[in-house]
Amino acid sequence: MLKKIRILGHDFTIKMVDDSLDALRYSGQVRCHQQYIWISGAVARTQQRSILIHEIIEALDFKLELKLEHHVIMSLEAGLSQVFEDNPKFLELWSE
Repeated sequence: MLKKIRILGHDFTIKMVDDSLDALRYSGQVRCHQQYIWISGAVARTQQRSILIHEIIEALDFKLELKLEHHVIMSLEAGLSQVFEDNPKFLELWSE
């Protein structure tokens, strides 16, 4: 898993955490002001990738003041996660 990701020019630290987020009923969380993304290490690797996409969308929503409803964020997460899963070479386009 990545340790950092740049979102709109800001470096966010990605931290895998124990199940303490699960106690709060979250498997991921983003804090835009602190530039942190927490992801539960208690979930499967494929779910961790989806959570990361979800938290990136949450950060974009906050930074761009999109005011997306949560079900829209969840739908975008599901759609993008599936595109990336089904097309593993997609992201290679940016390394050419």
